[in-house]
Amino acid sequence: ENRCIKDLKEYLLAVCGDKDTKEKLKSLLEDKASTVGLLVCRRFVNFPYEMVPKMYDSLFDEVSWATEDEPTQELQDSFRFKQYLLLVRILERKTPPKQKAKNNKDEDEPVIYPKLEDEIFREVSKHPAEVLAVFVFL
Repeated sequence: ENRCIKDLKEYLLAVCGDKDTKEKLKSLLEDKASTVGLLVCRRFVNFPYEMVPKMYDSLFDEVSWATEDEPTQELQDSFRFKQYLLLVRILERKTPPKQKAKNNKDEDEPVIYPKLEDEIFREVSKHPAEVLAVFVFL
């Protein structure tokens, strides 16, 4: 195993605050590492949000095609992921809002999602059949 992979695993476990998520992450990184794909997306803020679903569809299409189009069976198998680990950047709300709106769910949320898809991935990760999202506070 490469040193950079070991460092990445250590970092991810260190920043993962939730105990249950940390256990799932540890299992993925140790026991199931060969079937986990790592997604790191740093989409530009000014990238049109309407294109985001197409961007992810294209990414997963490419991974799927790689399982058939790569020149060797070993390379094809290296793209057969059962789960994806997604790194998502979120911001922590430092001070509570001064006035709480009665029906404003966003005001109760202790985190801020810089990109729309980050919040969607958080919802998807609550039912981690395929995606475990690790949320990194910056």
